[in-house]
Amino acid sequence: TWEEGVTHVVAHVSSSSSPSVSVSPPSLPSGSSRSSTKSKRTLKYLLGVLSGAWVVSPDWVEACLVRRASVDEAAFEVAGDTQGPPGGPAQGRRRAELGTGGCLEGWEVHLAGPYASLHDMELLVEFAGGVVLSRMPSGDGVRTPVRTPVRTPVRTVVICDAERVENSGTGNLAGRLRAAQAAGVSVVKLNWLLESVA
Repeated sequence: TWEEGVTHVVAHVSSSSSPSVSVSPPSLPSGSSRSSTKSKRTLKYLLGVLSGAWVVSPDWVEACLVRRASVDEAAFEVAGDTQGPPGGPAQGRRRAELGTGGCLEGWEVHLAGPYASLHDMELLVEFAGGVVLSRMPSGDGVRTPVRTPVRTPVRTVVICDAERVENSGTGNLAGRLRAAQAAGVSVVKLNWLLESVA
């Protein structure tokens, strides 16, 4: 589960190239990459990125224990996840510091089909600033909401785990997805959400 106010996510990393534990973190030239470690793409990693938390390697915890005080996180920040481009955690922190919306701000999202954990997917959409729709949308995929002070267009998208839809044996769902597309609603694969967040 995710608790409000989390400031750090300690991520399992796939590289041992994070800084070795020392009393003082290594000094690097300004603008240098502080870490080449990559994390597995887990729900907690993605929520950490979206919330603007520091996503650090376990070496950060060890360095804090050695110093018996908190050490600078920058030297231990995870570069990204193993499936996407680098920079997700740093971008998430910058977005949170600037107070800009999440990557799905202004989007309504319907999560179609079976998911291993629908609750986890809904959590990702909400943390990213999106609104979860309980029903399959129809229409052109862009509308103006009635209950907002500024009438900004809202984009609508249906996200489905294509592999699970194909293996679920629910031809009805596949037909509804085709109907939504025919009506002008964007239908994208689950990977679109994960890459947008990471």
